[in-house]
Amino acid sequence: MQRRFSTRTTSTSRRRPGGLEERLLAASTQVHTEDGAHALELSAWKRFAKDIGLLGRMPSASDARAQFEAVVAALPSNGSARSCGGNGLRKR
Repeated sequence: MQRRFSTRTTSTSRRRPGGLEERLLAASTQVHTEDGAHALELSAWKRFAKDIGLLGRMPSASDARAQFEAVVAALPSNGSARSCGGNGLRKR
């Protein structure tokens, strides 16, 4: 994956490409192929960051965790997914 930078599969199932995206080993984007079919394109994180314009130094793991925890701490704690930008669906 690192050498080729990206690859495409004709499967739109997120499980088929070996769970790379689920395990955060690759970024995926659903694309339309030349013949109009849907395909899942897997990219190395460096290429994905470049493609979306994410440039510059990334924070250290501890700084990123602190930033993430600050965002989570600022979320409402009333249990409503809708109040924190979710789709209004709740786990049962």
